[in-house]
Amino acid sequence: MTPVRETFWNIPHWAEIAQYVLALITAIVDWARGRSIGFSHVVSLGDMADVDFGDLLDYLAGDVQSRAILLYMESVTHAPKFMSAARRAMQRRLPRHSS
Repeated sequence: MTPVRETFWNIPHWAEIAQYVLALITAIVDWARGRSIGFSHVVSLGDMADVDFGDLLDYLAGDVQSRAILLYMESVTHAPKFMSAARRAMQRRLPRHSS
């Protein structure tokens, strides 16, 4: 039986995770480029030690030039903060109707 500590901290496993994320981002950007779709931001949060999805979504919602926000998430660490940021982003993106 392999101790948990050895399997968790095994450097090749961490490298595979990093390579997976980089490969995913590269594939999305390459796919979009072939269809003339541009991105104003392409962000990887890493281990989210300082910034989480709520912070990122709040920041991206402030970009008035962007028409959409695409997030690839495997989990949400601070759900209430994320939901507040999602509501704010949605309100900022709603079309303005003239009266």
